[in-house]
Amino acid sequence: INNEFEPDTNIAPTSISLDNLTVNENVSGANIGNISGTDPDGDQLTYSITGADAAMFVVAGTTLSFASGHAADMETKSAYTITLEATDVGGLTYDEDFTINVNNVNEIPTDITLTSTSVDENSPGANIGIISGVDPDGDVLTYTIEGMGDYSMVHITGNVLHLNDNISADYESDQQLEVTLLATDAGGLSVSELFTINVIDDPSDNPPPPNTMPTSISLDNLT
Repeated sequence: INNEFEPDTNIAPTSISLDNLTVNENVSGANIGNISGTDPDGDQLTYSITGADAAMFVVAGTTLSFASGHAADMETKSAYTITLEATDVGGLTYDEDFTINVNNVNEIPTDITLTSTSVDENSPGANIGIISGVDPDGDVLTYTIEGMGDYSMVHITGNVLHLNDNISADYESDQQLEVTLLATDAGGLSVSELFTINVIDDPSDNPPPPNTMPTSISLDNLT
């Protein structure tokens, strides 16, 4: 009879799971989910990450998150592929692929521009310039004028800024107009910017120089 003790054979882990497979974009270091696994021997498991996008992530204990300084960006990449690996105390492993889907989050418009910042004086209803903006989500933007500065002198049709039909700029009274434009996306987020509109002088309507009295008279020979 052989009474020698034979240790149990270590069996590799058999499964690994992640309790969440989505993450909001633009959150640096965002937590994604908790990792768990099954080991037939009841061993405590440790977890690691590999795969094409592994450098973007970190595993701390049983928590998967984006690495510090990294965040998802829906406009750049809508899903990330990773491989999670569970390792038991005997060094045996089990791995499985996961896809982390990125939730699109509405982002504020980032810029607003005007193609021209000058207007001729004495031109009622004159076009000033075409308005455009930048939205990270590609949303169609709507444009409005904020109630400050010379807002009452101008209006927007589509994406064109005009003087009002019965309004003209007057260089002699005000050489610059100030208008604040607002770009708003489909989700209600907006960006504003102040524009200075230079009024172009029309010399033809300048008053003539004032007539002044002569101040001296001379004669170049007195003999």
